[in-house]
Amino acid sequence: MEQTPVLGIVYVKFDEKLGPKPSYYVPGSVSEETANRVASESMGLTFSHDQVPESLAIIPLPGLGMKMYVKYGSYPDASRRGRTCDVTLNLLFAEENDIIFYKYIRDFQHLFDKHAALIIQGETDKASRAEIKKMVDAMHDESVALVESFRAQEMAPREATAFPAADEEEPHKKETLKFKCIVCGDPAVGKTSLVLRFTDRAFKRTYMPTLGTNISDKTVEFPDFNLSFQLWDVAGQSKFHRFRKSFYSGASGHVLVFDLTQPETLKSVYAWSNDIKALIGETPGLILGNKHDLAGEIKVTPEEIAAVSRALGLPVVLTSALTGENVDEAFKDLGLQIVEHARKK
Repeated sequence: MEQTPVLGIVYVKFDEKLGPKPSYYVPGSVSEETANRVASESMGLTFSHDQVPESLAIIPLPGLGMKMYVKYGSYPDASRRGRTCDVTLNLLFAEENDIIFYKYIRDFQHLFDKHAALIIQGETDKASRAEIKKMVDAMHDESVALVESFRAQEMAPREATAFPAADEEEPHKKETLKFKCIVCGDPAVGKTSLVLRFTDRAFKRTYMPTLGTNISDKTVEFPDFNLSFQLWDVAGQSKFHRFRKSFYSGASGHVLVFDLTQPETLKSVYAWSNDIKALIGETPGLILGNKHDLAGEIKVTPEEIAAVSRALGLPVVLTSALTGENVDEAFKDLGLQIVEHARKK
């Protein structure tokens, strides 16, 4: 059995004298140092926001190679000055597995809501430390089981028609064309979410830690051929910048992603495009303006988008990784561009 992507659960309480402290953490492989770091980072966010978010947050743990889900809460405690005790419930996972936890965040939201409510009720009812530990253990076990159910679901072979109708049978096997496509853009613009929306595979991919890259595959059927995409989704952080030549090498096409709610990410598209051209020359490409579902928060104008499109000679497609708007269509159009370009050589 493969190792679970769930690295641990850390339950944190705020101590009025000592500050945020891990109350209990599981499994035993979670170190005290890591648990203390989780306590500090998770509770620190509550102090930096006027309102504590009800939904799950995902925050990085720099230097540990981890990220975590964070769920905030509180319970009444008359012995404290504010008459409440602030708590956080945290699930740890490795950075290379973040694509799994982004994809299934809604499922984990339900799991966190359920177990947080049980723990808060237990604290309110003055449950013993041993009883609270059992609750955290139960959450850990259910989290592991949930991830394994997702893995089994994705790894299961897709159903095929055993005896296709005569008009469904192909007289000859279609050619499969394979191309590498790189997906670039600033951090947090939604590159990983877009690739995930297109491929729908969080477990069937390869992570290359030295490049900070997730590699995913997707085969799309066209009338005369099949197109097999190999999508290289690289981290936008500067620490991976020196590896970009390895990342770009062999690419037949590229996708540049910006966030419609963050104007500076559109400006960065110029730099990404110039960098790609300098290292591998001209390749077919397109620009995706992501987060189109956030209509009230869009800060980039159509005129600004059109100017970038003209300057780089690339089409722009407005997408939403959340709703799937235009995602499949954009990648399929790019695929046709790549095939046409390759056949002209």
